[in-house]
Amino acid sequence: MFETVAKYADGWAIGSWYLPSIDEYRQKLEQLKLHFLEVGREFESLKRAIGATCILAENKIKLNEKIKRFKPVEVTVEKYETTQNLLCGTIEECIESLEKYVDAGANYFILDFPDIITLETVRLFGEHVIPSFK
Repeated sequence: MFETVAKYADGWAIGSWYLPSIDEYRQKLEQLKLHFLEVGREFESLKRAIGATCILAENKIKLNEKIKRFKPVEVTVEKYETTQNLLCGTIEECIESLEKYVDAGANYFILDFPDIITLETVRLFGEHVIPSFK
């Protein structure tokens, strides 16, 4: 796949069903860079996106309430948080997580918000997270 991306793609995204750890993401970008070198393309010209589910709350209590609503019934909150690779946390934790991916090389994010009906996460994201990256 990386060979095809290096030859033909303007962008590359790793999807929301699998959010790699920061180390995994760095490794994948290093592999991509090698393929870009092989085909003689500038790696920096590639748009690099992370797709993720984002569960965001103002504090840990509200976050745990949201997680309880969205996790499978048979899974504990703790297991859900540790086994699902999500952008999941308070505003500060979300900003910190996104910063790590930006530092690793991501320059776009494709996010889905499971509580879109209430627009609360979108509001929090727009009011608090986005301004941190301007």
